[in-house]
Amino acid sequence: MKRKINNKHKKDKPEKNKPLKNWAFFVGIAFQMTIIIGGSIWFGIFLDNKLSNSFPWFTVSFALVGVGASITHVILELKRFLE
Repeated sequence: MKRKINNKHKKDKPEKNKPLKNWAFFVGIAFQMTIIIGGSIWFGIFLDNKLSNSFPWFTVSFALVGVGASITHVILELKRFLE
């Protein structure tokens, strides 16, 4: 006797062919990158002005950290999007 497989418990994957959703997703990622990098640079400028540094070490450092964090964020979001 064969059993019927009940497919009710399978999760339906969302369709990836919705252009408006895809567009909104990638625009959202661009805004998030802008906020992460811009916030890091702003914080570096704030610290450099507060401590009166001759060279903007904090701005350069936080800009690099912000770029790295935003790239990591994009990679993680793309992994989640493609699953």
